Amino acid sequence: MKDRDKIAKRLYCRQDKCGAGRFFKVDYDEGKFEYKLDEEKVNDYAKIDGFYVLTSDVIDLSTEEVRTKYKSLQMVEQAFRASLIGKNLKKVGL
Repeated sequence: MKDRDKIAKRLYCRQDKCGAGRFFKVDYDEGKFEYKLDEEKVNDYAKIDGFYVLTSDVIDLSTEEVRTKYKSLQMVEQAFRASLIGKNLKKVGL
């Protein structure tokens, strides 16, 4: 593939599908395509692997309060899903 625009379109489409694009440095031009694993970024993500990161724009809450609110939201969602078991409901798209 030699057309630069086609290369870019396919490249970014693939990166979006698997989410792995953030771990590669890519250089492309007409008739040229090169990629290299970004070891620094891989190591950064490896440090937080298995953890979850919460962000909030609410400045009045402490870190612990944000975590507690998030956990209570999860419990509400789980209870809602459990209440739907055995009911004949269909999703409605808007």
